[in-house]
Amino acid sequence: MQRDVLIKSIALFIFFSVIFVLMLRVFGVRELMNTIGGSNPSLIFLAILIQLGILSLWSLRWKVLTGNKASRLFQYLQIGILLNNVTPSARTGGEIARVYLLGKMEGIPYEKGLASVVLERTLDLFVLAIISIFLIPFSTSSALTLSSLSSAVVLVLFSYFIYKLSHSEENSMKIVNWVC
Repeated sequence: MQRDVLIKSIALFIFFSVIFVLMLRVFGVRELMNTIGGSNPSLIFLAILIQLGILSLWSLRWKVLTGNKASRLFQYLQIGILLNNVTPSARTGGEIARVYLLGKMEGIPYEKGLASVVLERTLDLFVLAIISIFLIPFSTSSALTLSSLSSAVVLVLFSYFIYKLSHSEENSMKIVNWVC
């Protein structure tokens, strides 16, 4: 088991190292060095600290959602973010990998892992919709206003749906049977 994990880790490291080298060839080492050289090191350090804080809170939220005591959730989250960044379609590969890692490495049932990821994405959607609603008065674009209002309508409808679903086992079972 440990040997398989080591082999897979080495293979992934080599794969992503090749991708990194290809990116350097496409964008150029000189351009990268000029960008880094012109940056304020203290701001970069501050950005790294803020990002680590956000990711720590994210993994803590995921820990609460799964009820898992594992300390490796932070690592699984990092793997998910990496896969989200390298897969062609946004937020597809990483979420699947997180569910897989929860099941394979932590023994959490697939359904519970999937539910935690879906719930997490739903919470993110709520936050985004609420921010959009509060930004409507500051909008100068009719398309942005329409998008924000649409988000508000979806948020209200989804909230009502979740409320009804959570208060009726019969409705919940109908939906589960319809989906499955």
